[in-house]
Amino acid sequence: HVSPSGQYTWYGHQGRFNGITADVFWQPQTGMTFVMIVNGYDGALSTDGLAPISRRMMTLAEGWN
Repeated sequence: HVSPSGQYTWYGHQGRFNGITADVFWQPQTGMTFVMIVNGYDGALSTDGLAPISRRMMTLAEGWN
């Protein structure tokens, strides 16, 4: 997945099951790792196949890098 800033690529996986989403992604260019587990996920997906909450949190994480 391309990062929200468009500068880097995230490599990893998102799993979704029964109201839970779990994400583990890594940017080799920056060394940043992103891990998130959310309960109460409604099943919606962004156009790139990620949960919208995951995309928003990845955007925030990139701002801290």
